[in-house]
Amino acid sequence: MTICNQIQDPHVNRDPKAYRTVTTQTNGVWRVTLIESTTWGTFCPPIKISGNPREYYAANPSIYYLRYRKTASASVKVYRGGAQCAAGADWLAWLVDGSATEVNPILELDGPPDTTWIEPLEHGCFTTFDWEKLQAHVASGILPTPWIAGESYPAIR
Repeated sequence: MTICNQIQDPHVNRDPKAYRTVTTQTNGVWRVTLIESTTWGTFCPPIKISGNPREYYAANPSIYYLRYRKTASASVKVYRGGAQCAAGADWLAWLVDGSATEVNPILELDGPPDTTWIEPLEHGCFTTFDWEKLQAHVASGILPTPWIAGESYPAIR
């Protein structure tokens, strides 16, 4: 069985299209900073789906994942469209299951505008089944970290 990342741009090569933030790119890495005098902004677009997003996520609960670098003053949380379900020192995962008022998942960046930035490095969207398999394989050492280096993963038993 192949584990599939539904994100079409897993290495965040395209601008993460932010609100109340500014994006710049250096050496292929996007940096998201807050607009001056702003203490929060959003970033990280969802996957493209056809049809009604609420119906899609209700039928296909998904785990979104983001690995990043950030300043110590920056905090990252789910702004809308899901609930955080796991986190590490440099990553965040959240469940989108169609139950939220807004179902298109968006992340929020908070902190003092002069020192707050985040660099999204890799992101993914996985079925809950694939996410559980990924977590088990990372925990057992089958997959190294960071493990989201591609769009899909070979069959792992």
